[in-house]
Amino acid sequence: MPLRASLIGLLCVFVTACATPSGVSKSEFAEIERAMAEHINVLASDGFEGRRPGTRGERLTLDYLRDEFEKRGLVSGTNDPANPWFAPVELVRTKAVASRVEFVTNGEPVALDASEAFATTNLRRSLLEYAPLLFAGASLSERPEDELVGQVVVLTSSPMRSAGYSKAAFDAGAAAVLQVVENEEVIERFRRFLGTERFRLESETRDELTAYVTRDALTKIIGEEQFAALEQAASDPEFAGQLLPITARIEASRQSPSIVSHNFIGKIQGTKPEAGALILMGHWDHFGQCGDEADPDRICNGAIDNASGLAVMIELSARLQARGPHDRDIYFLGTTAEEWGLLGAKAFIARPPLPLDEVVGIFNFDTIAIAGRGSPVVFLGEGYTALDPFVLKAIDRAGRDLGPRELAEQFVRRQDGWAFLEAGIPSIMLTGALGAPEMQAYFQSRYHNAQDNPGELVLSGAVEDMLLHEDLVVELADAERYPAGGE
Repeated sequence: MPLRASLIGLLCVFVTACATPSGVSKSEFAEIERAMAEHINVLASDGFEGRRPGTRGERLTLDYLRDEFEKRGLVSGTNDPANPWFAPVELVRTKAVASRVEFVTNGEPVALDASEAFATTNLRRSLLEYAPLLFAGASLSERPEDELVGQVVVLTSSPMRSAGYSKAAFDAGAAAVLQVVENEEVIERFRRFLGTERFRLESETRDELTAYVTRDALTKIIGEEQFAALEQAASDPEFAGQLLPITARIEASRQSPSIVSHNFIGKIQGTKPEAGALILMGHWDHFGQCGDEADPDRICNGAIDNASGLAVMIELSARLQARGPHDRDIYFLGTTAEEWGLLGAKAFIARPPLPLDEVVGIFNFDTIAIAGRGSPVVFLGEGYTALDPFVLKAIDRAGRDLGPRELAEQFVRRQDGWAFLEAGIPSIMLTGALGAPEMQAYFQSRYHNAQDNPGELVLSGAVEDMLLHEDLVVELADAERYPAGGE
């Protein structure tokens, strides 16, 4: 073999041994994994107390984020000299304390036992006096504003699936939503869950009175044959709901003290800020303590959810800074109170540090340290923005497969990006975690409990996701390669 060919062959062997499919050397890949693990070990340590908004854990988290991003050359992105790095978010701590649900049928009042029904409000106290029931079934289409004023909308789909339908009901002026659940065990779970402290935005003043009732209890009131007939009628796509000859009296109250939490906002300054901005986002909050008081470990450390997303953002900021300058500003947003309904994202939209019509694209990082290398990329937000062709080309350049769209649709409304999509702001989430078989095991064993600890986490897939975003963000931050609006 000629000497030149031999040397080329040896070089190819050497490169193959030292490089990953992403083009990053194996040693660099391993160093990124190590750095991410270090961030997670700090952010998800017991000392950070579960990163609950309004606690010492919040202050430790925000200070850590500021210090790490500042080390990498970023500046405050609040654009508010009075509040550098940390944008105030006014929250109300709410905790259900009492409720009562009763119906009137054939002129006779029927009060339900606490084991059969439970009601909650986002205000201090709500009282609905004998409003008519509208049976909607398993779904509810969007209705004109005020069409449902004064009515109690009955939904029979699972509470997880019916969240969007509840919103549609309240948007149309419903006085309350009556959510049918399977049994008394589910009622007790809701009572315990909603009886713990939760948060809402101080600015959210709309009453969203919601009652949960067992299927058996409501069937006894409506009548077994009538209930079955209603469900059969509701299976017709053209079903518009049916008023029942039944009224409901629902009462609920909460404790509601106020606190001030914060969104974290850092920025890589662009050379052409008039060309718009990109936002890289992940929520910093978690639940603090969780589980039963007798449990030996009650700290919800939130290692995967979402210290891992923050770790990716920190390391990605350094790589983007090194590849600058970029035309566009690149913001790094750490949202508060995502776990209680995307509250930090909604607060950012209400009081943004830049005009929202200048946001070219938002990229969310959430629950990312699950999959190994080579997992398909699940694309949340596909079909919603002008970013699609650029995203799909970036996935192809990375040599990765696209995950199932139906899986993306299951989760798109359950992450901060949805708040921005609802506001007409382009937002996506690209992750190999959702398509991995390990995700189901995580949901069943560690999700939202004290087992989500740092330690032996799989970070190779998170590194691949970070490198995919690096390639994509560098392209989109170039005003010539991606004109505003994707023209």
